[in-house]
Amino acid sequence: MATAEEGIRFRLRADSDVAAITTRGSMGDPPEDAPLPYYTLMRVDAPHEHHMGGASGWTHPRIQVDFYAKTWAVVLDLANKARIALDGFTGTVTVGAGNTVTFKQLFLENDNTDSVQPDDSSDRRIKRASHDYKVWIEESVPTPT
Repeated sequence: MATAEEGIRFRLRADSDVAAITTRGSMGDPPEDAPLPYYTLMRVDAPHEHHMGGASGWTHPRIQVDFYAKTWAVVLDLANKARIALDGFTGTVTVGAGNTVTFKQLFLENDNTDSVQPDDSSDRRIKRASHDYKVWIEESVPTPT
């Protein structure tokens, strides 16, 4: 079973409007000296639902997607196209040969913008838009011993 982060990354890669701007997306930190624009994904938290009998088989991780570009116009366009591709999505995403993740619900919970200092000696700040997505997915239930 694929992770929620992998499913989101592959959904963004498959979206033609997002891919028209960039196909560079990575888990965690971007590759060193990655050309702009790009996006990164990170799991912020992942509460697991339980009931009196134990694990329910449901989890709802919060996935942060950060979009980076040289200009506000590009980063806001990229973030908006990603929002359209992701917010409200339900369905199964294939992330490799026989590896899938099924989203019971995927929705945008929060977004914001800021700028960050580049890694090089440049004084021009990189523009960033951040989205927090709440994801509802099923997970395997442990067998009590």
